[in-house]
Amino acid sequence: MIDNRPKIVKVGFGLGILGGILAIAASVFTYDGGSESVINVGLCFVLMAFFFALGGGFARNGSGTWGVLTGMSAITAGICIAMTLYGSINVWLGSVMTVIALLMIVVALNRDTARWIKTDRLLK
Repeated sequence: MIDNRPKIVKVGFGLGILGGILAIAASVFTYDGGSESVINVGLCFVLMAFFFALGGGFARNGSGTWGVLTGMSAITAGICIAMTLYGSINVWLGSVMTVIALLMIVVALNRDTARWIKTDRLLK
């Protein structure tokens, strides 16, 4: 099957999957065996869900409107920034995930992405 997504949408899909994998890695690194780390691991899993949902939104048959993907990208970036500043995750890993989330915002706000999402892509 021919994939007619714009290149920027494919980049958004890859960034979403990469961010989700990094969020899983962050959950492993934040667990220290104590009961206090359960909240940080849970926040990493929430972040993982947001990244994978964004990646799925940029998939070929992804659901969601342009506004939903843009809003989810902004929320994901906010969660990454808050977790990094609060010290819930490693600073370097949090910084990389924040950069990925900010790139997801750029991808979501791109003109080609908006045009592709507004077409009826489920029938193609």
